[in-house]
Amino acid sequence: MAAHLDEQMKTARLAAASVNHDLQDVITCCRAENIDAGALADELANSFFVHPERATARAKALGEICETAEEFCKDAIYLKAALANNPKIPRPLRRASNWAVGSS
Repeated sequence: MAAHLDEQMKTARLAAASVNHDLQDVITCCRAENIDAGALADELANSFFVHPERATARAKALGEICETAEEFCKDAIYLKAALANNPKIPRPLRRASNWAVGSS
């Protein structure tokens, strides 16, 4: 079993890297039921004011990953919705992630 899981992690790393996604964000969406969306929103908002390009890329990746992860982890879409409704998320991040285009 350990060998199988190790192989799955290698596959996940390669898949994430192939589209410039960080493996940590893949894990975030796949463990969405255990993630504090408020803390993640704070992290994204703070990051946006320090490194806007990096934060925008991460928001886009989270949107894409959570959309895909919904197929096997229904809570991923709830995480995405929680972020979409969090007023702390700056508009450019919402647009990049396609969470709530047109929202403030």
